[in-house]
Amino acid sequence: MSKISTLFRIIKKKDDLIAPLGANGFFNWMSDEQYLKLLYKATMHKRLNLENPTTFNEKLQWLKIHDHNPEYTGWVDKIEAKKKIAKILGERYVVPTLDQWANAKDISFDNLPEQVVLKCNHDQGSVMIIDDIKSISRDHIIKYYSSRLSRNPYPGTREYPYKYIKPFVFAEKYLEKSIIDYKFYCFNGEPRFLYCGQGLTADHSLKIDFYDTNWKRMPFYRTDYMRLGNIPKPKCLEEMIEISKLLAKDVPFVRIDLFEVDGQVYFSEFTLCPASGFMPFVPEEYDHVVGEWLDLSSFRG
Repeated sequence: MSKISTLFRIIKKKDDLIAPLGANGFFNWMSDEQYLKLLYKATMHKRLNLENPTTFNEKLQWLKIHDHNPEYTGWVDKIEAKKKIAKILGERYVVPTLDQWANAKDISFDNLPEQVVLKCNHDQGSVMIIDDIKSISRDHIIKYYSSRLSRNPYPGTREYPYKYIKPFVFAEKYLEKSIIDYKFYCFNGEPRFLYCGQGLTADHSLKIDFYDTNWKRMPFYRTDYMRLGNIPKPKCLEEMIEISKLLAKDVPFVRIDLFEVDGQVYFSEFTLCPASGFMPFVPEEYDHVVGEWLDLSSFRG
């Protein structure tokens, strides 16, 4: 392939380059507003309206710029969030942390149980659910988490709460292999719907579907994940709804991520900006429908 044809191929796919370049700090010189408009156009293939945002995704981008509550850093830090949940709900809702390390080379493999969960506190998608710690290359784990620890999500997404998190890799108690996550989308403290997910983004096994709080499937889905299909209503649904209301109180929007094992509900994490505000709705009109539930008036006077 000639240099000229290679150049035209790159130019033709320039939109695909924006996100990886942003993640590597190439656009750090841009303001949040400039960069988010560029990234939104490249990702969603339409203009980002920040002057009068109406869709769910537009409003999440608006909140990235205007809602810099310093408390949010402790919410999205998975280690710090556990401390918050222990105080509000109690220790039984928190998965025990076994150890944590600022450097992946310091992971104390010999002190870990055979079955363990590893993840980072400062990012998304870095979870390893390990059935046999001896069956996985230590070098692979060290290399993987060294890479994750060296990257901060903020330059690529401009999600302010992640900017100042001190990164760690930490080990959690292993509870179950195939856990279903229940993630509640809460608007001004009220859970309106949830997504049920099973699998991991890291190995592309994640499947999801949306339900309302009465356990009826929502009339929209996402194109970037396979669909999970009909699953039984969890026995602890009402408890999870009440937990979500309590944790989402006085917040314009937050997703409360929970799961259950043997009837016990556990907290997973706070998510302030699902899909970083680039969530593909099908049908697309539901981006507007869901956007109507997100009220920005408390910020705009």
